[in-house]
Amino acid sequence: MRVPGGLTDGERVYGSAGLLGRIQSAHAASLLIVTPINPAVAAAKARPRVPRSIFNKLMVSVMVLASVGTLASGTLASFNAQTANPSNTFQTGTIALSDNVAAQTCLSYGTLNAQNQFTNNNQNATCNTIAFAAAAKPGDPAATANFTLKNVGSLAGATLTIAGSACVTTNNSESFHGAGDLCVQLDIAVQEMDSTFTTNVKCVYPTNAVACPMTGTISAFQTASPVTANNTAGLNKSGSAGDTRYFQVQIQLPSTSANSFQGRVATFSLTWELDQ
Repeated sequence: MRVPGGLTDGERVYGSAGLLGRIQSAHAASLLIVTPINPAVAAAKARPRVPRSIFNKLMVSVMVLASVGTLASGTLASFNAQTANPSNTFQTGTIALSDNVAAQTCLSYGTLNAQNQFTNNNQNATCNTIAFAAAAKPGDPAATANFTLKNVGSLAGATLTIAGSACVTTNNSESFHGAGDLCVQLDIAVQEMDSTFTTNVKCVYPTNAVACPMTGTISAFQTASPVTANNTAGLNKSGSAGDTRYFQVQIQLPSTSANSFQGRVATFSLTWELDQ
């Protein structure tokens, strides 16, 4: 039964509590009403907006993970072709000089180590010592020493030279001596010979004639050394590996030598060099 004021008996009895219940019921009913909405707008409203910085970090993480995944899974198969040239080499040759005099042979590389390597830079300064004369006097024939030079390497030696050096004069072992300098008194000649050492081939020093005159002193020979300028048909002759050449070194005390050269000794070096 409705009473004045529009309230039912129950509403009048319960007062404001009944009104509140009606309001709550009406609100609950409104929630059941579905209002048509544009789907695109709804979807846009439904997606939360992600800040750009967070988005960039996420993209980097995705790319890193993708790269790691690729490495982990191996390289993708593809067509390919390949060739190889293994164990390639580059070798050097050798120049080696054999010096035979007085029935003894000296080699430029000297004594080799356990690996057949030379340790003297292929320059042997300890070859045989030659005693040209022990008690010479003025007017004696020239004292001689025969040298057989051979290239025992694998490369051709184009130039062979000889040089004199380190000449000094000292007293011999006798009881008395003169004071003369034999280095400026003794004559020396370097003559190329045939293999029997009987026929002259070409003079090396002091001229380029066939036979050498005894006109050049040891001191002058040292000054001219190494001898190459005036004997292009002699030591400068080109040769191939294995060539053998024959030389005779001649030393003479001139017949006009004075008493000042008595009891004296001239000591000097001879150096042969073969170049490619």
